[in-house]
Amino acid sequence: MDGLAGELARAAPHGRDGLAGPSGASQEDLVYAVDHCFAIKGQGTVLTGTVLQGTLRVGQNLQVPRLGLSRKVKTMQVFREPVQSASVGERVAVCTTQLDPKLIERDYLCEDGGGDGGQAVVRTFDACVCSCSRVSFFRGEVPSGAKIHVTLGYATTLAEATFFCCDGKVQEASGPGFDYSRDYEHAAQLEERVGLSSQ
Repeated sequence: MDGLAGELARAAPHGRDGLAGPSGASQEDLVYAVDHCFAIKGQGTVLTGTVLQGTLRVGQNLQVPRLGLSRKVKTMQVFREPVQSASVGERVAVCTTQLDPKLIERDYLCEDGGGDGGQAVVRTFDACVCSCSRVSFFRGEVPSGAKIHVTLGYATTLAEATFFCCDGKVQEASGPGFDYSRDYEHAAQLEERVGLSSQ
């Protein structure tokens, strides 16, 4: 186990300094990656996942930024043993109340920051612009307006794609990024490489 702990400490983004010490203190804001959620009758809703940043404690308010919900941590367990806190890299089960497990499967939670809805730690958005490429083995058409699944981290959502190209040409692979000084044209379908606007 000591060897595993050492390897995990080296793999952490900030080395040992990024991990909570014996006091359990961490200066970073909490980010908790939830990979499963289910209800236990008479207990509440259980969220299982990994602490990616900061420290998670019993009694702390957790924010679900995507849903705009905040719930208090009732109890916590690590490998079926009750704990009062969990720090970076620890896999932990959290029990909370009044949370519909059907609303969450895989998601990111953060500490309730008050009025900002957790936005300072976990950002959400309704639309984005990104570059994309066709999968060479897919022979069908991918028209603008098509519904596509978009996955970012743990979250997957359905989006409507609107494709466009720069000055009637496919953007060069050497220069990815959106250039506000250039004109873009609507593309009827996804060709080799075009911009993508999804909502």
